[in-house]
Amino acid sequence: MKLKSMRLSEKESKKNSEPVSSDSKKGPKYPYGLRIRLETDQIKKLGIENCSMDDEVGIQAAGKIISMSKNQYNDDPVSHSIEIQIEAMDISVDGEFEKGFSEASGKEK
Repeated sequence: MKLKSMRLSEKESKKNSEPVSSDSKKGPKYPYGLRIRLETDQIKKLGIENCSMDDEVGIQAAGKIISMSKNQYNDDPVSHSIEIQIEAMDISVDGEFEKGFSEASGKEK
């Protein structure tokens, strides 16, 4: 499976930004909905207690679609959303990533 970059374009980033201060003109690099938050129990279960800020991680997961919706407000374009429940996952912090990660992130290993 080839990974696809989910990075926002400059236009999308500005559209999705919620200014933190009056100096903040940059928006987020990626949509908020693509974040995964792990708590202490999950961190221990995955064995990633010794990771550090800005470490790159490899994620492999399996899940099921649990919700799908399609909305339209006034004359805005139709928007779609899908909610996926992750049922199993593994995370690697050892730096050994498949070629797909490098291609999707634009970073050569």
